[in-house]
Amino acid sequence: MRRLVVWAALAVALSCFPRAQGATYASDAAYNFTGQDYSSSGRGIAVDGANTRLFVTYRKSAGGNVQVLDVATGAPLAPITVPAPTAINDIALSPDSSKLYIARLNSTSGTGEIDVADAAPGAAATLAIPFLDADSNSLGVPTSLAITSNGTSQYLAVTTTRWFYIFRSDAGGAWVQQTALDLTFSTAARKVIAQDTGGAPAFFVLTAGATTTPRVVQVSALDGSVPVITWDALPTAYAGYTFDSVLPGGVVDGVPSVFIAADSTDNDGNATLSVFRYGTDGTYQGDGFGALLSPSAPLSALQPLDSTPTLVPSALVGNKLYLGAIRPDQFLGADATVRVVISNSTISPVKVSGTVRDSKGVGVAGATVVVFGKNTPVATTAADGTYSFPSLMPSPSLKFGASKFGYVAASGTFAVPAGSDRTGVDFVLPGAVPTFIAAHAFAPKVPDGILYTGKYNTAEMPFYMINGDPIEDTLKTVAYTEWDSQGLYIAVRGSEPSIDANSAIYANQNMLTQDDNVQIYLDPPHRHDVKGAQNNLFQFAVNIPPLITGVTTRSPQKFQRRIFPTGSLAQSVSSDAWAAHVGYYNGGWVVEARINVSQLTPFGPLAVEGAEWGVLIARHRPTAHLDSRPTDFCTSNVQPSGFSDPTTWTDIRLDAAKPDVPGDVNNSGAVDFVDAIYALRMAGGLSLGAPAPGDVWPDPEPDVTLRNAVLAKGDVWPPAAPDGQITIEDALRLLRAASGLDVIH
Repeated sequence: MRRLVVWAALAVALSCFPRAQGATYASDAAYNFTGQDYSSSGRGIAVDGANTRLFVTYRKSAGGNVQVLDVATGAPLAPITVPAPTAINDIALSPDSSKLYIARLNSTSGTGEIDVADAAPGAAATLAIPFLDADSNSLGVPTSLAITSNGTSQYLAVTTTRWFYIFRSDAGGAWVQQTALDLTFSTAARKVIAQDTGGAPAFFVLTAGATTTPRVVQVSALDGSVPVITWDALPTAYAGYTFDSVLPGGVVDGVPSVFIAADSTDNDGNATLSVFRYGTDGTYQGDGFGALLSPSAPLSALQPLDSTPTLVPSALVGNKLYLGAIRPDQFLGADATVRVVISNSTISPVKVSGTVRDSKGVGVAGATVVVFGKNTPVATTAADGTYSFPSLMPSPSLKFGASKFGYVAASGTFAVPAGSDRTGVDFVLPGAVPTFIAAHAFAPKVPDGILYTGKYNTAEMPFYMINGDPIEDTLKTVAYTEWDSQGLYIAVRGSEPSIDANSAIYANQNMLTQDDNVQIYLDPPHRHDVKGAQNNLFQFAVNIPPLITGVTTRSPQKFQRRIFPTGSLAQSVSSDAWAAHVGYYNGGWVVEARINVSQLTPFGPLAVEGAEWGVLIARHRPTAHLDSRPTDFCTSNVQPSGFSDPTTWTDIRLDAAKPDVPGDVNNSGAVDFVDAIYALRMAGGLSLGAPAPGDVWPDPEPDVTLRNAVLAKGDVWPPAAPDGQITIEDALRLLRAASGLDVIH
């Protein structure tokens, strides 16, 4: 039995700790029933939409059920029985409150299952989803449930200690698995909830841990995608917490919110419970309840339940949050379900405005201004650089960031007091960054390390010396980039007079970056670190083995990782996320890579036409070359110590696909003389294009995909029935079309 804690130090801490003005919280009811104790109840909580019936699990290792309580009186009604033997882990109500779903362990077979019952007193549960795959192998034991809907479809989320699943039911039909997400990048999943993020239903999964930042993964209910969410760390005053559960929050103070429940210990070693409010975008909202957050009992004395995998189960209806927690009273008793009423702040929003200027003091039109992590509209500057947020909640410190394609970004923290509009939130964009348009690839690129004219229909992306001096021709380095639905393609060509001295001896990734190598830093989409982009930065590296006559070339080593702006490891990334190959020519080498951005989830979004990304491509040649020549170059003239800082990376914009024009074999968007030349070369049995200096030619490994695509567009004769090959007649027809004498139909 837990002891009532009269924590004298708590009053002192509360008196000196600054609390943000926001929502307020108060407990107006508590629920208990005979036989309920800390270890056998509170695994799952649900409440119907009418706020009349409360469902609470009652768990025993060999038998259990779900108790139904009258919300108004707390009186127990007839329980919902579950097939025995059972150990119930969680429950969830259907969106219309008609069905109750139960995650349980069959104590005899050791397998998991999900049962369903009418959400009515005295109902009996039956099997809804045997938690097995198509070959009758166990999918694990379901530990947590959540359910939501969209139109006539319902989505049921299930966690195990490793996997996250989404099942879908259309128009009341059978449940079909549509998503399986491996959570091995985290610790065990502890709790999942369904929450609307302001337009789309999503699931939030807490993956636990004793850290300063909640480990919460958001998963789209509709397609299982995992957008990037940067979760704020708690203020330093909250130290030593273990995050227990994620709880639904609804919309609080106009912000789609979730609660994160965490526990710590008081001065006597007893567990205390604190519940912090976050926006669904990961921003800490500065309020909550429980120990150190509530200035008065009973919320200041809340304690978490013992011996449960989801330590703080919960349910939300309107502004009433039901949660499994202990509220000690003067008789040393405890409640196992406490109801907390959430009240919105009475503080009125204010208007915030300012101006974004360049380094010469001229207003910058079309710049974007954001509030760090806030789920608020993005402001765009007018022709004179001015902008405004018409409605922001006051705060002693709000962090803003401003950015525009082609400029170094800027950020700053400003006080936004209550009661009057805030002006003068101004920014200066301190300089320019290189810009580049990444063309939409005509055909998927084969990253074979072989470049030929026409493989990349894009301009060269130049490299700069770190110290600003021109790069000598013997070390000239350029890059090319294109994109399509398969990912981002990057090729780097580097001249190297001492290619046989390339070091290339390290397999360890920390040493690889000291070797002859190419590194690619990526920020999709580019936010210049003004909206939590540190959770969306990636580093890819590949070394370049020496090319020594008569010696077998060592295979290139490569690595990939998600990084923080400090350059430290944030998360490992699967090697399947990219492919990189090294090729050689007389006097240099080529590194060619394909980065499958979609495989970077749950840490990266998919490519979007017109999106702006940040890219930094760097080349390093160590002093092992012994030639006193420079060692570092990159596309943005950034010092190596700043490679991981995205504010000065090259800005690239993903170009739209060119129109599908018959005869446009070079994908320029129109028929021109280059198309005719390509057709002539193919008609004569020659390779595409013309060799550039240093190219291996003719291409010993033709890019079959590209050539087939060229063939499909260039085979324009006869127009009514292409004959499957490019002939002289096709080339002549293209010549006439390029001269304006003919039309390709």
